[in-house]
Amino acid sequence: MPTPIEPALRTAAASADSALLTALLAIIIVSGLCAPVMTRIVADYFKQLMRSHHQAQSGEKTLGERLVVIVGLLQTVVFGALLLFCALGADERPPLASLAGLTLLTTLLLTGQLTGYRLVGYAFASTEESHSWLSAFLTTQALCGYLLVIPAFGALFYPSLTFAFAIAAGVVFVACRIPLFISEFRIFHTDNLSLIYFFLYLCTLEIVPLLAVWSLAGVFSSLFC
Repeated sequence: MPTPIEPALRTAAASADSALLTALLAIIIVSGLCAPVMTRIVADYFKQLMRSHHQAQSGEKTLGERLVVIVGLLQTVVFGALLLFCALGADERPPLASLAGLTLLTTLLLTGQLTGYRLVGYAFASTEESHSWLSAFLTTQALCGYLLVIPAFGALFYPSLTFAFAIAAGVVFVACRIPLFISEFRIFHTDNLSLIYFFLYLCTLEIVPLLAVWSLAGVFSSLFC
């Protein structure tokens, strides 16, 4: 007599999870409404970057512009977390709960870098220069959120191409960092010794946090599961 086969629950793909897709769609809609203002903010930043020899960003943003930048930063942490989720291949976990844990991790990364920028700016730059640097960081990070949409959704709907989309996301991340590095170099480069400080900063605030995020991704992906 043949041995009966125990039924097993079929694991649904994350791309078919309605709660996850609804949350992502809501973010896309809000960011789409903010896109015209974000485009103007980024255009102004690059105009000042190309024109100025000292400051990369000047002037205060209005409340509306600050809210638009916050929406861009929200995209950055959420879609960065989505890319981590796809890279981990954690389909056996509840997608929305896993994404929430990873979003907390990417938010901690962003907050930690912002805090580090404030400390470095306080120690080595004037108040005006520090404000310029932080403004450049937030603007480029918000822009990164818009550019990560396609790689993140590509990795979600085409899991077999996750590595390729992860490479594309890495290119986006580096491309958004280049103008920020130009801003930083203009602010902090005063002599040859300052180049050493610049590279030390690069390792401390850019490379080490990314390595920490990858090493903690598995823990945070199951934090709320």
